[in-house]
Amino acid sequence: MLTQSAEVRDVTRYTLRKVALVSAAAVLTAVTAAIAIPVLAEVPFTREKSAVARHADRYGDLSLGAVIRTDERYNQAEQANGT
Repeated sequence: MLTQSAEVRDVTRYTLRKVALVSAAAVLTAVTAAIAIPVLAEVPFTREKSAVARHADRYGDLSLGAVIRTDERYNQAEQANGT
């Protein structure tokens, strides 16, 4: 009787390991698919339109010089202390 219950335990352990391995493989496959789908969906039309949009000047954008001058003018320690 003891050998039979030990055998059942071994089968149960093997089954649980197999289920865990299959579950991990399924999660890995799902994550890989979720990452790959947007990359593979990018067609030449999308690439062309996004390249133009990256370099377009938008209304209201400040130059880097203006941002730096604003930081120098208003980013003072006295103002941060509330004095």
